[in-house]
Amino acid sequence: MEEVEKNSVVKKFYEYTFQVPFFLSVGIGMGIQDFDTIKNFSHARIFGIDVNSRFVIFTGKKDDIKLNDFIKKIRNL
Repeated sequence: MEEVEKNSVVKKFYEYTFQVPFFLSVGIGMGIQDFDTIKNFSHARIFGIDVNSRFVIFTGKKDDIKLNDFIKKIRNL
């Protein structure tokens, strides 16, 4: 996803005013811009972060090393 498109998607999350919690899911991966997006995002209804597609090796299998590295970096933000 291009950076401009991703920023537009993130802006839509700020417009969310319903009571149901949601996951931040915008094709997040290991890029520095992805960590910046997460670090700078704040919303009262965010429940979690969906990192599914960028960490899949094949259907049903995640790249455990990348996923663990991502989790460590997120915890240090």
